[in-house]
Amino acid sequence: MPGYTTQQTTAQSQTLGRVRTLDAYLSWTFSRTASFRLSVDNALPVDVHTLTQTVESGGFVLSNDQLRRNRARWNAGLSLKF
Repeated sequence: MPGYTTQQTTAQSQTLGRVRTLDAYLSWTFSRTASFRLSVDNALPVDVHTLTQTVESGGFVLSNDQLRRNRARWNAGLSLKF
């Protein structure tokens, strides 16, 4: 999703940075009773930047700047059926 700015009120706006997610998995079946799965969530992480600005009376600007660091998450699972 691309970044965008929302004018919340006449005095306040919020800017959100772009967001990207990519999930993938590989699955191997060794037999009717054994399989293995390897997956990754958020394979190409992008840090998300959020900026909120409020213009107070007298022209003072209050800013809240946030940065959320994203990480890829790897998972592996072995399934054995009896």
